[in-house]
Amino acid sequence: ADEWGTAAGAAAGFDDVELVSDDGDTALVRVTVTVDQVTRTAEMPLRQVDGRWLMDLDTSLPATPG
Repeated sequence: ADEWGTAAGAAAGFDDVELVSDDGDTALVRVTVTVDQVTRTAEMPLRQVDGRWLMDLDTSLPATPG
């Protein structure tokens, strides 16, 4: 996982979650993420495992300053 994705998953504040796409057991959400007082809008992949939606940090996180 990239550094931003790992930091976002571990210690971030998430706001304004919006579903972008949903395809069976995978989904993409757009969120406002704040890490160390830096706020970005990012699209994050989710994967459904055993009925729970989990953030997939095993990919690059496309993020833009926001």
